[in-house]
Amino acid sequence: MVDINNVLYRIRAIDDMGDQDTWIHRINPTVKLIVTFFYVIKVIALKEFYLRDIISIILYITIITLMSKVSIKPILKRALIVLPVVIGIGGINLFFYFTYSQMILSALLLFKGLFSVIGVLLFISTTGINNVAAALRTLKVPKILVAQLLLTYRYIMVLLEEGYRLKCAYELRTGNKTKIDIKVWGQIIGQMLLRSIDRAEMVYSAMKLRGFEGEYYISCGQRLKSWDILYTIICITLFILL
Repeated sequence: MVDINNVLYRIRAIDDMGDQDTWIHRINPTVKLIVTFFYVIKVIALKEFYLRDIISIILYITIITLMSKVSIKPILKRALIVLPVVIGIGGINLFFYFTYSQMILSALLLFKGLFSVIGVLLFISTTGINNVAAALRTLKVPKILVAQLLLTYRYIMVLLEEGYRLKCAYELRTGNKTKIDIKVWGQIIGQMLLRSIDRAEMVYSAMKLRGFEGEYYISCGQRLKSWDILYTIICITLFILL
């Protein structure tokens, strides 16, 4: 069975990374969102392995990682999750057209998928989920979509916590047996769903008591400053010219 406690730790580690106090973390979240958007566009727009483009993409990731003091190792581990999907898509093309040019295209697809995810994960790790939501609202993303993003994120945490409690209870009642018998999978999934729904209802009731009416009123607490504008201009200019 998947180590649920480890999964919870990894998810919460993203929020912990976003709470650091570095120059990158102090940049306005909306600015970082815009720069990340242009970065992803640049990565996706690659048509061939041009050395200039490869250097600019890797250089951006390296500079952001060093200046934010974010550990790149957990980010790479999370980014590798997309590899099977990208390899599967590229492998289908190779199955029908196994040529040198198709191999290059498959490798390029792998590069695009990997570095796009790394860029997005770096943005989240240096911003935090609440500031990401605030940046989306600043850019006039519909409030219902932002609310769904935050509620889904919170509900995943609730679901994992309930799963961890059930796992601990099962191990205690079966003599520390880690593997769950297939006969009880249905009961465990049903209990986890019911308990997570109960927890979600309690959380929602608490939110209603605090004045929640369907919209998160989130402020990133960071005004747009001169270096934010300078950072945006420099990054976008480099993405266009390099």
